Amino acid sequence: MSFEKLYIRYAQALYQSAKKKGCILPVVADVEALMELCKAPDFVQLLKNPLYRVAKKKALLTALLGKHLHPETLTFLLFLTARRRIPYLHPILRMFQELHAIERKIAKAYLTTTQPISSTLRDKVIAHIKAITSVPNIELVETQDPALIGGYVLKVGDQQLDMSIRTQLKRLQSHWEASHPITHPFSHEK
Repeated sequence: MSFEKLYIRYAQALYQSAKKKGCILPVVADVEALMELCKAPDFVQLLKNPLYRVAKKKALLTALLGKHLHPETLTFLLFLTARRRIPYLHPILRMFQELHAIERKIAKAYLTTTQPISSTLRDKVIAHIKAITSVPNIELVETQDPALIGGYVLKVGDQQLDMSIRTQLKRLQSHWEASHPITHPFSHEK
């Protein structure tokens, strides 16, 4: 089984169970909190450390998170631990968030620029994405990358539009190299 299928299977199991039991909103909130927690190196070490036995991990997770999570979320974490899938918690939770976004008809768009954009430009980008995708709700995730030099990279679903200066320069370089091959002055080719 590929890892992607594994993430989807467990994310769907949590999503369907929470939806069936009518606790989707608290579980969504828990997932967001756990995604933040997955950024902590100590927590990741706890999840991935093979020296901790299943019972020890379950006890630690219950002690650390039991009072803060909805019972459905905690049960899911303990299930993942028992199945030795807890090291994959972060991608499973990310897949859960994607399922929730699809259910709510929200498209996630990723915009990378060299500098933060203004709220006016953000609104225009969101309006443009809505027009080309026909999705009523857009969540725009913005990041900055000075290596782009200028321009932007926009990714929505599996589509990517790279209008960065860096990429344009790379294309220009490739075109130049293809049309002007360099030959070694001492080669015997004529």
